[in-house]
Amino acid sequence: MFYFYKILRSLLLPPGLFVLIFFATALFVRRRSVRIFLIISAIVTYLMSIYPTTILLKKMIVPPQSPIPKGVDVVVVMGGGLTDESISRLVKGKEIHDITGAPVLITGYNDEARMMRRKLLSIGLDSSFLIVDTSSRNTFESVRNVAGIVKRRGFSSVVVVSTDYHLRRVMMEFSKYGIRVHPVASNPRRDRIKDALDLFPSMSYFYKNYIYVKELIGSLVFSILK
Repeated sequence: MFYFYKILRSLLLPPGLFVLIFFATALFVRRRSVRIFLIISAIVTYLMSIYPTTILLKKMIVPPQSPIPKGVDVVVVMGGGLTDESISRLVKGKEIHDITGAPVLITGYNDEARMMRRKLLSIGLDSSFLIVDTSSRNTFESVRNVAGIVKRRGFSSVVVVSTDYHLRRVMMEFSKYGIRVHPVASNPRRDRIKDALDLFPSMSYFYKNYIYVKELIGSLVFSILK
């Protein structure tokens, strides 16, 4: 009953509903070009809505993860807005601080940065280990400001914490300032299909895949322009 409910829900709600509509409409359309367009739309929507696509896109966009290096000078936590995503980054940053004893540098803008500071203090980070940048409105400004702090303080071993899809772009931006960073993903990683439900359309998978595709395109554009 559980699986029946999950499958039915995935087919009666977007994006699964759109897949069914595209296919059903294609059956009644006589014009060949329109029928082909509808079938392609259904296939693309389906592929963008399942977890196997997420696994493939992760392999294409997420940098390889490796153990935290010894002698870390600073742990940089990238801002993610006033969201649960930002909280997960902060928690991971605190975990790395507990392992390495390195200070934590948070970067955000006004209320976002203040929220990040309060959260870190609330989960046990001593304020003496906290460095705060409150003037960064986006990734580009965050990296620029953090690069300045890193160079002024003479940090050499830099760990950067962010959501996995964000890390490659962050690394590219830091490379422009001659800074090599060790990337750490704040979200858990799953690289295999869990069960048959992963093969059915899901809005959460669609959103994840959209983000990965957007970051992949951004990385390709950055590489070309560079």
